[in-house]
Amino acid sequence: MERIICVGTDLASSRTSISIAEQFDGVFATAGVHPHDAKDTPEDYLIQLKELLTNDKVVAVGEMGLDYFRNFSPPDLQRAVFQSQLELARELEMPVVIHNRDADEDLLQIIKNVSPPQAVLH
Repeated sequence: MERIICVGTDLASSRTSISIAEQFDGVFATAGVHPHDAKDTPEDYLIQLKELLTNDKVVAVGEMGLDYFRNFSPPDLQRAVFQSQLELARELEMPVVIHNRDADEDLLQIIKNVSPPQAVLH
């Protein structure tokens, strides 16, 4: 193994991922808000996220996306948080890590509208 990416799923876990990455060569991080955690985002989450994304060890925005299977967060909020993160990734020219579960149509429409630079989709 040469590289590891610690994935953030909310602001707190993104900070933890960055902290881990800073301790080791070959370890990197992502920072983002998973659809399950969209309901818990503070008003200033994009400001906080943008600051996290400036860290040299952060290589992508995410994990973000839509999850209509569990719906831990309301779908309209999931879509808004997902789109805003894609727009931020586009602004910063960063790749994205996208989660999708039972939300193909909405997810593809948002991706088409925003066109992120690069993506890993699962």
